Amino acid sequence: MRFTKIGIIVVCTIVMVCLCLPPVFGKEPKPKDVTMPETMIISGGVGAASTSTLICLWAVKRINAVYPKIAIRHIPGGNKDGIVKASGGTVGIGKTEVGICKRAWNGLPPEFEGKPLRDARNITCVPTPTRIVIGTLKKRDDIKTAKDLQDKRCGVGMVTSITHVMAEAALGAYGITPESIKAKGGIWSYGKWSQQFDMLSAGTLDCVIMGTPQPYSPALTVDVTKGIKLVPWGDEGIAAQQKLYPDNPVRTIPANVYTGQPKPVKAFGTRNLLAVHKDMPDDVAYNILYALFQDGGKSYREVAATFKDLDVLAESLLSEPIPWHPGAAAYWRDRGTMK
Repeated sequence: MRFTKIGIIVVCTIVMVCLCLPPVFGKEPKPKDVTMPETMIISGGVGAASTSTLICLWAVKRINAVYPKIAIRHIPGGNKDGIVKASGGTVGIGKTEVGICKRAWNGLPPEFEGKPLRDARNITCVPTPTRIVIGTLKKRDDIKTAKDLQDKRCGVGMVTSITHVMAEAALGAYGITPESIKAKGGIWSYGKWSQQFDMLSAGTLDCVIMGTPQPYSPALTVDVTKGIKLVPWGDEGIAAQQKLYPDNPVRTIPANVYTGQPKPVKAFGTRNLLAVHKDMPDDVAYNILYALFQDGGKSYREVAATFKDLDVLAESLLSEPIPWHPGAAAYWRDRGTMK
């Protein structure tokens, strides 16, 4: 076979262009021709700069960029709120968490009192930079592992956060509960992590169990003045948490994130999802996803500095604690990520 000089140049050009193209997830879907709702409520997040709030505000911005006529309102809410309201149809989208979703679907106590919530449907999973770990002052030689929290004054974040739920699951491996801590003179205190780190610095708390990106700014403030260390959950604690919440991944926080942390520490990650009511029209659910991911997930990595390494498209189908909405399934099939 004889190749001309021009033919060789054309072939080489095509190869170089293909090699330089970014990876794609199938063919880019086109929006459905359907009338979108005039109003929409998105529930999630319990603090102004919490990870969940940032995700919800990202969703608001993305949907409004494509459908500016929708009057979208964001309301605060914990992970339980998200699944309850999505299942009840009182919000358009509920931001929640995979472990809570599974418990809601099965009606597990104590959160759901034996009453299964079966009317919510998943439209996408969303990764987060959150890591759930124990922080204390590096001078606290009496707190080396999670076992040492049996009589300590513990800050555990907001009551609506998943953090204290995961912590209770892990501490259960050592026979430690919030009630047993209180019985031995300790504290199991709910509140904002920023305020709880102030209390740690002041000596009114012994540790803070935080569910935040790492490093966490208020913890770094304490670290500069007094030094912070991360306390390992221990193999038994991690195994106990994974048994109850296997959808929540175990992540490693590298060494030296804080001055008192010379070694890597294993922590619980969180995997969130966006849920809608089962009766949402299929094409509306499809178009919501079209709006969210029209840019291929680029805007998601720009939500905050700690999101820069997250790939929301790659993790969009990683968990299925509740059934997929048919409109969402159609979208992901069109993207080539779902069979």
